[in-house]
Amino acid sequence: MRKFHTRENRDFVLEEDKDQGHPLWVTLEPRRLCSGYLNPSEVDQVLEQHSLILKLVPYMLSVSPLDCETLDYINGI
Repeated sequence: MRKFHTRENRDFVLEEDKDQGHPLWVTLEPRRLCSGYLNPSEVDQVLEQHSLILKLVPYMLSVSPLDCETLDYINGI
């Protein structure tokens, strides 16, 4: 994932180029964490991304379970 930006409402978005045919993204909102992967070549890739997000977010972004009310995992074909 190479594109990082913030939305007007202070949400943070990290995403892959949509032109590659398999968009990936992670968004961090004030009380919500979202991880998405569309059109994966293998299901294991989706599970690997979601697991990596859960492992890294507490350490890299100082997000604790008390900070997050909602976790969204989006998969699609």
